[in-house]
Amino acid sequence: MGEEEMKIPKKLRWVSTGETLGEGGQGQVYLVTNKHESSGKKYAMKRLKNVDSEKARSRFSREVEAIKEIEHRAIVRIIDHSHTDDDFQFYVMEYFEGTRTLSQIIFAQANPYHGDVHLCLELFEEIVSALWACEHSSIPLVHRDISPNNILVLTDGSIRLIDFGICQIENGKTVTLTGESFGTRKYAAPECESGSNSTISIRSDIYSAAKVLWSAITSRDAFAREEPVFRNLSMKKMFPANPETWPLALIFEKTIRKKPEDRFSGTDEALDLVQELSAFFQRGHSSIEDIIHRCPACGWKNHREISESERRLRPNHLRYTDHFICNLCGLEYNRNLTSVQEQDERREHFG
Repeated sequence: MGEEEMKIPKKLRWVSTGETLGEGGQGQVYLVTNKHESSGKKYAMKRLKNVDSEKARSRFSREVEAIKEIEHRAIVRIIDHSHTDDDFQFYVMEYFEGTRTLSQIIFAQANPYHGDVHLCLELFEEIVSALWACEHSSIPLVHRDISPNNILVLTDGSIRLIDFGICQIENGKTVTLTGESFGTRKYAAPECESGSNSTISIRSDIYSAAKVLWSAITSRDAFAREEPVFRNLSMKKMFPANPETWPLALIFEKTIRKKPEDRFSGTDEALDLVQELSAFFQRGHSSIEDIIHRCPACGWKNHREISESERRLRPNHLRYTDHFICNLCGLEYNRNLTSVQEQDERREHFG
């Protein structure tokens, strides 16, 4: 990058340190300090390169307005920004030493998220919580590019969602071209692809967040085709060798679906399930109240009762009324038993 590109108008309070943090087709991000602060505290400045493009300026302005309206711990905070008619288009945001993108972490040799259900659930909850803030903002918006590259991980493990450059303002004008597609292809929802007639909504972001979850738990780049992941056998083969990981299928079942109407209706519903799963892992086996309504192994609500004719073919310990088969994991269980352990003990007793 040349000196001319690094130059910041003198009327601004910001001075470049000369260190570039990143550069893309539309903008540059580099470190700056505030000339009025003696501490030398560093900030990140994003500058629009193509200021002559009306579309690029509109997108940049939209990104600034979108981030300004959202106050959430997982969304980067804007400190200063330009005005629409300024020649130098920029915004300054908080900067954290030692941050890495999620992609730098999960695709590395030692991925701390790999096979760790608890850590992955925390990650997914933080992402969806940030999307909740977007959905319920005074200016509701859809990010449209949720991917590991657009999630910063701080040294304390918390995250920051970045790059709202192609966000869509709900009930507002969308700055796009006919037939244009959005987002990182492997993580973008089908309706974000060129030629799709489906509406892009918060469900699109939740879809992408689930693919980020998939990449985190498996250390794999997201898959390009969705259908195989809905087959339990395929999912189990692709998960790490940890029996706790497969209940995440409950999340994928309601997120990575081709049709938006088959996904969670919004972030509230998604957060409810994530919190239920987190509580399930924390408390261990289900209580009797949960077993009445859910599979004691995976927590899935969808099951079928074993018929009387089927019960006759079962061993003695399974010949009970109120006996069910989970439609997700295939576990046979009885709602009158309070835990998987108790069912195992009963099975041994009747041998």
